[in-house]
Amino acid sequence: MMESREWGWMMGFKFFSLFWVKFIHVKKGEMTSLQYHNWRKELHISLKGIQYAPNHTTHRLIEGSYIEIAWGDLLEEDDIIRIKDKYGRK
Repeated sequence: MMESREWGWMMGFKFFSLFWVKFIHVKKGEMTSLQYHNWRKELHISLKGIQYAPNHTTHRLIEGSYIEIAWGDLLEEDDIIRIKDKYGRK
C-alpha cells in the first residue's frame, strides 16, 4: 500500500521479521529527515549509487527514487530518531 509523506511517498513489503523492502520517491526539492536508527540497518539503492546506513549512522534521502532494504532487531517506523526535520516532526 502506498503511503504519502510530506516529502513524497513510499510503498513497503515486510518479509516476516527478517527484513523489509520499500520503494521510496522523494519529490523534487524535498528531502527526508536527517535521522538514524538504533535497531536496524538500511541500504538505499538509486540510479545515483548505493548508500549504506548502519545502526546509529545519520542519513537522509534527497529528491529521487530509491529501493530501501532494511534489516535488524526492530523493523518498525518508531525506530526513527530525527535530528533535523524541515516538516517539524519529532
